[in-house]
Amino acid sequence: MAECEGHGNREACSTCMYRNYKREVVFKKNLSPSDTQRRGSYRFYIPRPHAARFWPPANGGEVMITFYDVQMRRWPMRFRTSGGNAFLSRGWSQFVREKRLGQGDAITFYEVRCGQGTRFFMIGISRKDRVQILGAPIN
Repeated sequence: MAECEGHGNREACSTCMYRNYKREVVFKKNLSPSDTQRRGSYRFYIPRPHAARFWPPANGGEVMITFYDVQMRRWPMRFRTSGGNAFLSRGWSQFVREKRLGQGDAITFYEVRCGQGTRFFMIGISRKDRVQILGAPIN
C-alpha cells in the first residue's frame, strides 16, 4: 500500500479517504451455509474472475490482506490460491463470528483508491431481512 499523501500513513487513512476517493465494487455474494460454517475449513471462496483484483494469481501462493469494514476496523485475512481456486482462510472465521453473519446475508467487496496510489479493500455487509445504515441494524 502506498503512503497517504497528507500523513505518510501506510494504512487506510479515514481522514484522506473521505475527501478524495474512488470506490469500485469488486464483487457481491449472498452467503451460503459453507461460507459461514462454524466447523471445518473456514474458507470463503472468491469467484475466479475477481481473485486477481486482490493479488496476482499464483497457484499455491498466499498473502495476508487487510480488509476494512465501514467503521474502518482492520480485518487481516489470508488470501490463498490452490488448484485454480482462490479463497480467504485465516481471519475469515473471526470476521463471520464477530459480525454474526449467516446464510442469506450479503457481502460486498470494494476496492478503494484515494490520493495517488493508496489502495485498500473494504467489506460491506447487508443483513438478510434487516434494514441497516452503514452496517448497523435499525430497530
